[in-house]
Amino acid sequence: MAKIPHSLWRARLCASVLIALVGTTKAQSPTPSGTVAGKEEAKMVELPPAKTTEPWQITVGAPGWLANVTGTTGFHGVNSDISVDVGQILRHINVIYSFAGEVRRDRFGVSGDLLYLNGQAGASGTGLVSKVDLGLQQFLGEFFGSWRVVQGPRG
Repeated sequence: MAKIPHSLWRARLCASVLIALVGTTKAQSPTPSGTVAGKEEAKMVELPPAKTTEPWQITVGAPGWLANVTGTTGFHGVNSDISVDVGQILRHINVIYSFAGEVRRDRFGVSGDLLYLNGQAGASGTGLVSKVDLGLQQFLGEFFGSWRVVQGPRG
């Protein structure tokens, strides 16, 4: 017995299923009332495709702020090296506000952030300078508009 390729078997199977379906469809003839051999005719209502809208993406955050101060200061040739690390600055902060946000829809977006810092420190000594007070007030605000050149599921 000769082997028949799988593609030929598949073609024969599809043809026999198609013949069976066509035969049963012709066997049931519609009656004057619009039913097919006792079955009601189903009416298909085709709806227009729904428009998909991209949702708004809102991101809110609180960015961090870490800084240190290093340098040399002086007056008339009397110089002094200064080094203040992050821990010393954080201990002398009176007020700090930090906020960041972004709103995006599809390719367009806006983002911005705000930072306000107020700190004070003082030192006492002997000699030419007996007391030093240092105050720092910093305000930083940024606002951006954006449009993505490449839009995809990964950014």
